[in-house]
Amino acid sequence: MTISLHSIGIEDRVVSELGPALPDYEVDSWLTLNPEFAQVMDLSIAVMTFFDFIVVTMACILILIILFRYALTKWVILQYVLVGKNRLAPMGVLQPLHGPR
Repeated sequence: MTISLHSIGIEDRVVSELGPALPDYEVDSWLTLNPEFAQVMDLSIAVMTFFDFIVVTMACILILIILFRYALTKWVILQYVLVGKNRLAPMGVLQPLHGPR
């Protein structure tokens, strides 16, 4: 027979209360019946932590790329306004406003 509980963490209390009430039956929790299942759950937590780290890292890289593209767009607009549409300066060099064209 299997008893399913609505909340977790009270298995030990239920097992300790049912054991004396049912002396002719063996009363065990899922941890004592399937210790491999607990090991698999621990392993899955470790694997999911690794994948969480990868997803967060990818999100950070994506945010940095978006910020860089925004800054690059602002730089190009600044060059267009200050230097002129036909003379864009190379990256990192802002050409003077007054000079030979």
